[in-house]
Amino acid sequence: MEVKGANALTFSRAVGCSTALVGLTLVTAVAAWIGMTGPFAGTGDWPGAGSNLAGVIAAVLVVALIVFGSFRPLVNPLAGAVFAVAQGVLLAWLGTAFDPVVPGLFVNGLFGTALAGLAVLLVARTRLGRPAALLSASGAAVAALALAGVAARAAGSDTGLFGSGDGFPWHVWVVVLILVPCTAYAFGVDVDVVKRYAEAGAPARYTWAAAVGVTAGLTGMYAWRFFAGLTKGYSDGSPSGASDDGYADGGGGSDSGGSSD
Repeated sequence: MEVKGANALTFSRAVGCSTALVGLTLVTAVAAWIGMTGPFAGTGDWPGAGSNLAGVIAAVLVVALIVFGSFRPLVNPLAGAVFAVAQGVLLAWLGTAFDPVVPGLFVNGLFGTALAGLAVLLVARTRLGRPAALLSASGAAVAALALAGVAARAAGSDTGLFGSGDGFPWHVWVVVLILVPCTAYAFGVDVDVVKRYAEAGAPARYTWAAAVGVTAGLTGMYAWRFFAGLTKGYSDGSPSGASDDGYADGGGGSDSGGSSD
């Protein structure tokens, strides 16, 4: 059943919620990275025990919510916030843990993808065409990452983006310049999916499920599973799902604490 009016999912609100979650992921990742390389840094090459514990807990939460979201749409904004925070800690932990292997590569690659995703969402509601929007988002993400590297270096830290006495880290820049456009394109595809289902009349209670689906793109290819609850049984705008609203509601919805705004 196509939903219209106040009870319908709107593209603007879904993108706004997605932006909030990706922004929360990025802020959490920065805070966690500062903690893991500062107060909770290990005495050797690997992160300290506190950092490892936080990283493992974050990984478990991310995987658990991905699996849960495969069967029940995560319509509760609190679940979305928990996922974003856990994802941020996980990204910071991975960047810190693998930094001794190839200094600067993982941390800049991971933060670059997060910035690219956020940039795509920020330009999603502009009048820019898709190629221009993705190009602008990619450029903004690279510029923001470079500025963050400069700021970190000025503060006495080093993200490995500009190197030290061992020469300029060209390999880090190559990876960043590959990952950022790829991430921008992937987020652009996810945003288009949300737009199509908003136009098809998806219920508003799936707004946060869609937002978590977009945000999950930062942790890999399993993002599509979050869309499963939103899109299952809905093809080409024609509802044929198992629930009375035309969507396969895995038990979520406002009755489960989700938002119906």
